[in-house]
Amino acid sequence: MPAKGLLFVVSRDAPDRYEYLKRVFAGDSRVRVILDRRAVERRKTPFPPGGERRRADRRSKSETEDRLRQQGWAMVRVELPLDAPVPASGDAVRPVEPEPVTTAEPVRSVLVVDDDPRLTRLLEDVLRGDGYRVATARNGVDALALLVDQAFDLLLVDIRMPELDGPSLYRELARRTPEQARRVMFMTGGAVDADTAELLSTSRSPVLRKPLEVNELRGTVKRFLLAADSFRRRR
Repeated sequence: MPAKGLLFVVSRDAPDRYEYLKRVFAGDSRVRVILDRRAVERRKTPFPPGGERRRADRRSKSETEDRLRQQGWAMVRVELPLDAPVPASGDAVRPVEPEPVTTAEPVRSVLVVDDDPRLTRLLEDVLRGDGYRVATARNGVDALALLVDQAFDLLLVDIRMPELDGPSLYRELARRTPEQARRVMFMTGGAVDADTAELLSTSRSPVLRKPLEVNELRGTVKRFLLAADSFRRRR
């Protein structure tokens, strides 16, 4: 079944982000933005005992997401606090660069490598909003071109891409610049083949599972960079 498009499921606690995404993608029929109604639906239903309720919630969420994926939707959950910065204009998909801040800490750099332009823009939005310098590439070939004359603190790499996929990009980096290969964090939305599974096991590269949750992304990126800095200091 051909993909229907991208589905944003926005937390009910982030109405500003919901309105922003609605403005940005107002003219795009392949993008839907909806509010997560699960909290309301649960209040209308008598609660089962604690353990059963948690299992029912997980089962309901999993079944719903599986059904949407079978229908061809690529789903992204957006959970941001009410005070999260949102651009005032719906015309600006890419946020304005943050004002320079005088600090002893260098600005961290992230390269996002993914062939889904809408997901790439969302990641760019979130990471730049957190103060990172962000560059993007559509596939492994474009990423290698960027890496010829610059290095990044983190490479967020999708596993499945045209031209040069994530595992092939990792192997090429391991051959050319092993330090950059150690900076790779993979992203995937499904099962992987045996060769990729072996690579993930031997490289010990972290993996982010799609659909991505924004808070999980932020926490994982922060922990990755702290661990990388600690490793570098011990060398």
